[in-house]
Amino acid sequence: MQKRDMLISGWDAAFDKEGWYPPLRAALKNVDYRQSTWKAPGKASHSIGELTDHLLYYKKRFLFRLENKTWTSKIDSNDETFHAKAGGSSENWEQSVRELELVHQKIRKKIIDLSDNDLDSKLPEIAVDAQLLTLIMHDAYHTGQIVFIRKLYGSWPAVRET
Repeated sequence: MQKRDMLISGWDAAFDKEGWYPPLRAALKNVDYRQSTWKAPGKASHSIGELTDHLLYYKKRFLFRLENKTWTSKIDSNDETFHAKAGGSSENWEQSVRELELVHQKIRKKIIDLSDNDLDSKLPEIAVDAQLLTLIMHDAYHTGQIVFIRKLYGSWPAVRET
């Protein structure tokens, strides 16, 4: 299997291909606005909406890099990416989920067209393949958090259909 094929497989597994852990799309399935804003008790807790917008921030930044565009949405710290724009309304929440899927699919299409040399190239300091791998792991990590939040909230099914 070529490197690109392995990265596409991981990209798909993290977002929408069922495997031995639930993908992000399944973790967000049937999450309504109220659930998206709920936080478990504790200072370091994030909502599903905040986690979704955090994931979206980094995916959009990577897509901009792949498209050779300048990323202008600078932040001072990673913590700033958790301030959910999805927090305003049901429409905002649904838009964030749609945008997450759209950006994910755009990146997937870009990956398909990348050569091994493209995957090895740096954007700007880190190789494309390393950034992709990090985003895959990042999605899986935060998907686990979303599933856990849903379990605490009581909206994760006891037996999940795949």
